Amino acid sequence: MTPQHNEPTADGVGTTLRWDAPGWALPFTVAVLGLLVVGGAIGSGRVATGGGAFGIAFIAAWWAILAWNVYWFMFRVAYRLELRGETLHWRAQLARGELPGRSITAVAVSRGQSPTVTIRAAGRRSVRVMFGHRSLSSVLEPLHAINAAVPADIGGSGDSATK
Repeated sequence: MTPQHNEPTADGVGTTLRWDAPGWALPFTVAVLGLLVVGGAIGSGRVATGGGAFGIAFIAAWWAILAWNVYWFMFRVAYRLELRGETLHWRAQLARGELPGRSITAVAVSRGQSPTVTIRAAGRRSVRVMFGHRSLSSVLEPLHAINAAVPADIGGSGDSATK
């Protein structure tokens, strides 16, 4: 079960509603990306000693795909959401931001093996949540009261929750 926290705000008025990814998610993500970097380094060394054109193309693709994944998992996938007043604050490994509740245009659940929730807002970059997304209702319900474009619950079916 994903931990959820309700804490008083700094000004003592209202509460901060917080969702956190499971504790294993951050170390697991860093470990997998680290192993992929090590694998790429070993592969690059082998290609440098006679891998041919195919080997060079493969290693170039490996590093490009790895760079894309590092970008997403370190800068775009949120491991914490906090609703403070009418603003949704998010944190990724190496980035953070905020989305005014009224600017959120959609909350969608992807289909597939690893359901991902995407929160979109006008004039802001989208935020993704991957781990334990079924427990987001503690943050989504109050956001729904602020903005009808935000569903109160996304369920676990993998269907789109945009409204």
